[in-house]
Amino acid sequence: MLRARWLGRVPYAEADRLQRALHERASDDYLLLLEHPHVYTLGTTADPAHVLVPPATVGAELVHVDRGGDVTYHGPGQLVGYPIVTLPEWRDGLRDVVAYVRLLEDVLIGALAGLIPYLACTKLKAIFKYDDALDTFGVHGVGGTWGALATGLFATKAVNDAGGNGLFYGNPGQLWTQIVAVLSTYVLAIVATIIILKVVDALVGLRVSAEDEMAGLDLSQHSETAYAAAGGYGEFGAASGAMSEAMRAAETKPRVAH
Repeated sequence: MLRARWLGRVPYAEADRLQRALHERASDDYLLLLEHPHVYTLGTTADPAHVLVPPATVGAELVHVDRGGDVTYHGPGQLVGYPIVTLPEWRDGLRDVVAYVRLLEDVLIGALAGLIPYLACTKLKAIFKYDDALDTFGVHGVGGTWGALATGLFATKAVNDAGGNGLFYGNPGQLWTQIVAVLSTYVLAIVATIIILKVVDALVGLRVSAEDEMAGLDLSQHSETAYAAAGGYGEFGAASGAMSEAMRAAETKPRVAH
């Protein structure tokens, strides 16, 4: 059972003692939610030179900890969560906690890779009212952008020693590299698309006639009547009047060879 507890504002050393006590004695898992007074922590791989100002001058304490990471700041108003959990792999004798953290990162990246494109396809398109029937921009453009930026956030040499670390592993330069790559791709795609559209417009035009659009592009452009009923097109099979005339005109219209 996971027991979540809100503890309010707790000094770092006191919270550390509580975590160790729960780890040693508690049979249940815990998630401790709290905030700290101003404090800088130096992990086992921290470089003291990265502490740019004496902590005391900003009302903070400096604490050396036996956990990985560089200099970390915690302070009032910042929510801190400490999970004290027993991992299934640990029970089985496989003590790769780092791999477990990688899986959590995978879940986060994947969840946002579903949510962000969904919001782009449903909310963003509704706001800007752009024409994207297949949601190409929402899925590939926005989703791909998140994937590229996530690389700049979560990349680590522990997974790919031929690559680089991301922001969350001490290398903010990688995130900047990903941002530049994304912007460059946008510029290339926009410029190339404008050129292609201009060429197509000059040769054959970009829009079909209103008559063809009413009949449906499958029917008017491809002579595709697979879904037609009673000689018409889909739900308009028994259409009459202007719609029926437009459909008949599209069906008899000579096809241009491509």
